[in-house]
Amino acid sequence: MLACAVPSAVWRLMMMAGWLPGTEQLQALHEGEGGYVLGLSIAQVLAAVLVVGLVRPWGERFVGVDINRWLPVVLGTVGGAVMTWLFTISLWAGVLAGQRPDQSTLEGVPLAIMVWAYAPMMLFGPLTLVAVAGYARRRSGSGGPGLEARPRAASHLIDHRG
Repeated sequence: MLACAVPSAVWRLMMMAGWLPGTEQLQALHEGEGGYVLGLSIAQVLAAVLVVGLVRPWGERFVGVDINRWLPVVLGTVGGAVMTWLFTISLWAGVLAGQRPDQSTLEGVPLAIMVWAYAPMMLFGPLTLVAVAGYARRRSGSGGPGLEARPRAASHLIDHRG
């Protein structure tokens, strides 16, 4: 998931910082939006980290407390659906209709770099939905569609007295 989110976040920050030659016109269009761009980039990467939590053990506990299994399922489903709409459906439908997210300010290598950085975001939403489905299935305990509590390890059955 990080591989989907990080390239566009880094590209966006580098563009706003003026470190990408050929993006001056696009940077001027977003003059005064530095805080928004920084916040958006941070939120994007943090969302990707949370999605990684769906497939890692640390995603089931927070400060020693079990996370209610419905919270990641509901939030992940909503987030995955929104990201699928924004980056997989809406963005690419607009591009196919002749609308460009850069407002036709980029060309050549800068445009190719932007497309390379944003293309992985097309997978972010669908992969989030796959991770949510896997999380729900794993937490169900039966591997089925329900969300019953997942059985915990039976370490309490081991006699540690020697």
